[in-house]
Amino acid sequence: SEIPAPQAGSPASVADAFGEALKAGDEAALRALFAPGAVIAEGGGAERSFEEYAGHHMSNDMAYAAAVSFDLKDRNILENGNIATVISQSEINGAYRGEPVHRQAMETMVLKRDAGVWKIHHVHWSSAPITEDHCSTRSYLAPHDRVRTVSHPRMDCQLYGRERVLRLVRPLDCQESSYKA
Repeated sequence: SEIPAPQAGSPASVADAFGEALKAGDEAALRALFAPGAVIAEGGGAERSFEEYAGHHMSNDMAYAAAVSFDLKDRNILENGNIATVISQSEINGAYRGEPVHRQAMETMVLKRDAGVWKIHHVHWSSAPITEDHCSTRSYLAPHDRVRTVSHPRMDCQLYGRERVLRLVRPLDCQESSYKA
């Protein structure tokens, strides 16, 4: 089943706008999404600002994003007041620099809301080739049709649907309840 479009102005909409701007090669749109001093991590390294990212390999990321297709398989959102983490899992297909691409990818994005606007403070990517062995031994995060409440010393969350939104409510004892219809 397809993941529903995110609500305008939500952390997930920023994650989507980031992917769209990268694919379009729109540096100005990307710059508008990032907070000053944001950390961009991939391939074992990190840039410590958007300026550093733009000066290093952003153009390669744009070319890659334009050449392949990303199929969003799952998304988890953890929101606590003005802080949010968006975890997206995708399958990438296409060709880049004459080579076929078939990979699974994870993107973790940390955002902070300032004056009502979500800005990216950290983004981290990782990916791995999808092979026949991979497909038989690994699967994407399974969608949940029922609500699950998770309790932890510093949070109480509800997970629901394919786009699971975790809203931190209040401190509780550390325990996880069973699925609820």
